[in-house]
This record gives sequence, C-alpha cells and structure tokens, in this order.
Amino acid sequence: MKYFFIFISALLTFTACDDRVPILYDAPSKLGDQKLIIEEFTGVQCVNCPQGSDEIASFVAAYPGKVIPVSLHAGYFATPVPGKSVQDFRTPDADFLYEYIGPAPFYPSAVFNRKVFSNNDLIYNQPSWAGLVQQVLESNSKCGLSLETSYNEANRELTVTISGIAKENINDGILAHVMITESNIVEWQKYPNAQGYIADYVHKHVLRGIVSGFTGDKVADNPKAKQNFSKTYKYKLPEKWVVENCEVVGFVSYASKKEIIQAESKEVLN
Repeated sequence: MKYFFIFISALLTFTACDDRVPILYDAPSKLGDQKLIIEEFTGVQCVNCPQGSDEIASFVAAYPGKVIPVSLHAGYFATPVPGKSVQDFRTPDADFLYEYIGPAPFYPSAVFNRKVFSNNDLIYNQPSWAGLVQQVLESNSKCGLSLETSYNEANRELTVTISGIAKENINDGILAHVMITESNIVEWQKYPNAQGYIADYVHKHVLRGIVSGFTGDKVADNPKAKQNFSKTYKYKLPEKWVVENCEVVGFVSYASKKEIIQAESKEVLN
C-alpha cells in the first residue's frame, strides 16, 4: 500500500495541473501514537507548490489529529509577487529554519519530524511523501506531550505551557520547541493555469514566528521513564495576525540531533 501511495503521488505531480485532481488517501489500520510535523518548503512564486499543499491537506484528512503541517516561506520562491502581493510571508524565523533543516534543493519539498531515513536524507520531494508519512505514523513515541494555552485579548499576549512525560528511559537531552502558524490567508500565488498567478489563493499553516529558542530549549537531561518536564512561554502576537486563524505548534526533539520525538498542536483560541 505504501508504494501505491507513492506511485499516485508521483503520477499526480506530473499530471497537467490546470485540472488538478484531489489527492485522497485512506488511513491504514496500523497506527501508533506518534504525531508528525511536516515542515514544507514553499513559496508564492512556486508553481508546483499548490499541488504539494493539496497532498499535505490529504494527509491531515486521512490521519485526523496526527499530522501537523508547517509551511516555511523562505528562499528564492518565497519572494512576494511584484506589484501584487500585499503580505510578505518571509520571516527571519523561516529563514533560519531554511538553513537549519535545509536549504531546500527543490520546491515543494518537506521534512518529516526532522527525521533522517534510510537514504540519509532529511528533505524529500513530493513523490516520497506518502510513504514517509505512513512510516512515521506507524511508530510509537518515546514520550507523551501536551499543550496548555491562554490568550489575553487586551494585550494579545499568549501563554503556552508545553509538558511531557518520558515513556521509557531516553539517553539524550530533550529540547522543547514552540511555533505559531496562521491559516486562511488569502494572497497571491503562482499557479499552474493560463494566468500564471491567482489573487485569491488560500495559504494555510504559514509559519509566523518561533516562540522558543530557534534550536529549542533544554527541558530534561537523560530523563527516566515516567519523568515529567515542562516549560512555559509568553509571546505577544502582532496586530496583523488574525488570532482566530492561528495555531500553536509544540514539539520536543533530541538534544544531540534534530529529530522530533513527539508533537502536538492547539488553536490559540480554544
């Protein structure tokens, strides 16, 4: 089944995009408790990126509550459309991640829990995505994770507490990470049609800011099974962000490598 997913993904990547066909998957029955962050390298100047975003949306639908997308607008293809774009989705935070987990050799491409797979790659192009998603989600995580949030409308301050518990002994340090994404942003996008660009493309899961340290913050050293850890952050959301469309993305990673151990997400307003 994994290879069927990959074949369909590759086929649709090369299908004429004027008549884009929705990509649909059925979730397999064998799923662990692992959650997955897909960090997608994308941009408003990337003609193939809408197809990649469609496939990521299909993963979200097929694995409810399991897949957490983050769209990184960085690099050449993230340059705003001259004379058209109102917003510039590029940020120093996305630029940092572009270098830290990239740079992306092609667009669209994505990173899956920052995990290095058997071919020693971290970044993968679209035909590989479905098989990697399934591979990650069939596993169990070494820790549990939760997010608690509160939002002060008066001063737009968000408080986030990320908490976890080790399910087994982990012989490494644990780093906490928190990000903010925003969806339902209507903006220009290069598009595979006769016009070249469309004005009303709906951008989703756009990375707006990194709340934690860019490479994470130490919350535990070699935790034993059932050991708890947590960290609280405060962050003021800029006025231009639509709070109703913002989501908190939290995850923990190993200190010695970039791989994500477990992840969680929660709407800012909940």
